[in-house]
Amino acid sequence: MATSIDWIKSKWMAADMVLRLIAVNVAIFLLIRAVAIVLMFTHANIDEVLRWVMVPPVLSGALREPWTIVSYMFCHYDVFHVLFNMLWLYWFGRMFISIATPKQLFALYIYGGVAGAALYIEFCLISPWIGGGGLIGASAAIMAIVIATAVITPDVPVSLLFFGEVKLKWLAVVTVVLFALGLTGNNAGGHAAHLGGVAMGAIYGVAFRRGHDLAKPFNRLLDSICSIGGCRKRQPQAKRYHYKASDRREQTAKTATASMDDIDPILDKIKKSGYASLTTEEKRRLFEASSRMK
Repeated sequence: MATSIDWIKSKWMAADMVLRLIAVNVAIFLLIRAVAIVLMFTHANIDEVLRWVMVPPVLSGALREPWTIVSYMFCHYDVFHVLFNMLWLYWFGRMFISIATPKQLFALYIYGGVAGAALYIEFCLISPWIGGGGLIGASAAIMAIVIATAVITPDVPVSLLFFGEVKLKWLAVVTVVLFALGLTGNNAGGHAAHLGGVAMGAIYGVAFRRGHDLAKPFNRLLDSICSIGGCRKRQPQAKRYHYKASDRREQTAKTATASMDDIDPILDKIKKSGYASLTTEEKRRLFEASSRMK
């Protein structure tokens, strides 16, 4: 048993933020399905369990159960729902962390989910019939990542089955239009939540292009909670080297100089034409250089 736990811990520590989010969603999905199977033999209804993790379709219910605004975005019941959501999260999550940080990805996931829940509740107040039994699934959180990525890197080509290669911005436009049309369908409440995620992704992407990190307040709060709870990451012990301190300083200086030489032309390009003018490769080099200097 201990060996299994150690294996899970090692896999978790080695995974990036995208895989961690997918792992949490899939694990909770499997747990919910397992509970549903058990309840089937007791003649109970899984809806009674889902009610505690879904966003209620009325404001009073959401106020009584505020945790649902976060819990719903990690829960799925339908197999195809979780499958397609996780595929989108994998594809666009990887694209996002190539231009941003894992902590920014997590913050945007939460922002998108909360925005989706807020718009869902707002639409239910206007038209109570669209709410259904409640809101569940990570779609709004993932849509925030998709749209933010499209706003930050609109001209990145994406290969689509049957359509070939299209620019990311056109994929985002079509997605928004489809969700807007879905407001008159059977899943109007879900599509309203999707549009909440779309709006948050657009806001985050525009701010990111202008040099503003909207994830910073959330990550500061998270760091404060972790420091109080004693969950700071233990820093790995530095390896012992046998070269002299002067050699160490010389090597550090060479690395810093090389990093600056590598990004100076990129910084000049940003000053002249803005961040949006950078190519995907230049953005990657800028991010890697800044990580080395940190």
